[in-house]
Amino acid sequence: MNRRTLDTDQVVSSAAALADTEGLDVVTLTRVAERLGVRQPALYRHVDSYDGLIRALGLRGREILAERLSGGGRGPCR
Repeated sequence: MNRRTLDTDQVVSSAAALADTEGLDVVTLTRVAERLGVRQPALYRHVDSYDGLIRALGLRGREILAERLSGGGRGPCR
């Protein structure tokens, strides 16, 4: 089995994509891990908990909002 390189940005992006397509209420560590093709424990190297994942999603959203309000960036929120 090949080890997959995974980073925090991929974890948060996968969670954001899941929330965009199916809704925030279906975002779980298990579902994010499935989307990434890894086991759930692998995510704990990048987020400390489900709450940490949701916090990271919120921070990502805040960064995107700030960028858009300042006139930079266009396109999807990922």
